[in-house]
Amino acid sequence: VKLYNNKTSYLIDEKDSLTNVPANTRYEETDTRKIYRRTTTTATFDGKSENDQTDTYDDDIRGEQIQTGHALIGKVITSITLKAQRGGTTGTYKLGLFNATGVLQHQFKTASISTLSSSYAEVTGNDLGSGDTTADRTVGTNYIIGMTNSGDTNNRVQLRQSTTAGRANEIQGKCAAAGSSFVAGGENADLYMEVSYVDEVWKERNTA
Repeated sequence: VKLYNNKTSYLIDEKDSLTNVPANTRYEETDTRKIYRRTTTTATFDGKSENDQTDTYDDDIRGEQIQTGHALIGKVITSITLKAQRGGTTGTYKLGLFNATGVLQHQFKTASISTLSSSYAEVTGNDLGSGDTTADRTVGTNYIIGMTNSGDTNNRVQLRQSTTAGRANEIQGKCAAAGSSFVAGGENADLYMEVSYVDEVWKERNTA
C-alpha cells in the first residue's frame, strides 16, 4: 500500500526529531513508546541502631560530618531525627544542618531543653521555614547534621550513638562554636540518626 500526501512525495514519519518537548521530560522509544518525566520522591537515610551516649553542651555543634562520597551530598533535607535526652532544664537547643565550620544553614527545630525527655527519645525536626530555599537545606561536602544548645555543663543535651561503628563517609564530632573547625569526636560509633530528603528520579507517565 502506498500513501501520498496529496503532493509528489511519500509521507515520512521516521520520528527522527521531536518538537514541543516539555521541560524535565525524557522520551524513550522501544517497541512500545513510554514517556518519562523528571519528578521528586522522598527517601530516607537510616542510621538508627543504638549504643552509648555523647554529650553536646556549651554551644558545641555536635553531629555527623557528611564527607566526600556520602549518598546524602547534594540531597535536599526535609527532616532530621536524632535520639536525645535532657541533662537539665535551662537553655534551648537547635536541630539543624550546619556547614563545615558549624554555621547554621537551616534550623529544622528549636525548643527549650526542658521539653526533651529525661530518658532517650527521638527528636524530629521538619520545619522548612517561611523563607526557606532548597539551597539552605542542601547537604554539601563536610556539612554537619546535628544539634547545638545554649545550656551549660549542668543543662546539657545528650545524644544517642549508633551501634554501627563508622558508617561509610561520615564521622561524629563537633565544632566548638559557629565558624570554628570541625574536630572528630574520637567516638567509636556514629550518632543515631534518620534523615529524610528529596531525591529526583525519572518516572514513567501515568504510573503510581
